[in-house]
Amino acid sequence: MSSRVAVFPAVGQLGSSITSHLGNLIDHSDLILASRTPSKISIQDATLRSADYDNSESLVGVFEGVDILILISYPSLHDDHRFQAHKRAIDSAIDSGIKHIYYSSLAFAGEGSESVSQVMQAHLMTEAYLANLAKNGKVSYTAIREGLYNESYPLYLSDLDVNSPPDEIKLPHDGLGEGVAWASIDNLGEATAKLVSKVINGEKKWVEKAMNKVLLLSGPKAYTLSETLSIVSKKAKKDIKIKNVSIEEYSSQPHLLKNFEFYSRLEDDPAAGAKKWAQLWAKTFEAIRRGETAVTSTTLQELLGRKPTSMEETILGKGK
Repeated sequence: MSSRVAVFPAVGQLGSSITSHLGNLIDHSDLILASRTPSKISIQDATLRSADYDNSESLVGVFEGVDILILISYPSLHDDHRFQAHKRAIDSAIDSGIKHIYYSSLAFAGEGSESVSQVMQAHLMTEAYLANLAKNGKVSYTAIREGLYNESYPLYLSDLDVNSPPDEIKLPHDGLGEGVAWASIDNLGEATAKLVSKVINGEKKWVEKAMNKVLLLSGPKAYTLSETLSIVSKKAKKDIKIKNVSIEEYSSQPHLLKNFEFYSRLEDDPAAGAKKWAQLWAKTFEAIRRGETAVTSTTLQELLGRKPTSMEETILGKGK
């Protein structure tokens, strides 16, 4: 007997990758793909449904007839708002009779249960909520801590633009010590899809790894921020340096403030609010310093059946 699998949202970088790879593993008649914009979903012959994290009514009944949900996390630094969005979707899934939820968490905290990173707080809250539901027999779950994306390196290098590289970047970190076990988005999407398929097919090893567990999908090598910047420097054809600065100086950089105004746009003083959010984001560097993102795992390679795409390959191209 087949299992019907839903992906929500089935768009975006990770959601689109999971959807695409899942389409090669599962009959499209068993796929329910939900998004705020169903027309952007890559597999149009699956069952398409409209749903929006921020529209509670759109979540009612959207997971009817589904056995398994792959829930892609809501993108936000607002931890409570983000968690509440996840909670609404999870509660809707349970009300619809879903048996298992795969949740795309993030690879801060390594394999532990605490993080100093702002961006990880909603993930930890969601993981705890799922664990409590499982404990009470409401649903089983797998929290997949997806590795920090190879492609997201600018976020951790002061929003560096490789096409217009500076002489130096300012970080509240010296670039040394513990690093990041980067992983490419498409590798993560493929591995997540394969994990779901293997569990559906009853492969004992993967059922045991996944059932009510937190599963880390990080790369096999941790790169320091300096090593990461060195690779980016090759792409930029420029020797870019890291200047270790205070959080105050880091969070006062105009190009960062402009980006963080998205989070403070509705506040009375958007400029002050942007600085507050930049300072919250800066906690990321303390998490890196503590080794939260340096935990490597063989699980990604095992699921892929080959070596994961390295940072060099992502930034410089194949064979570099």
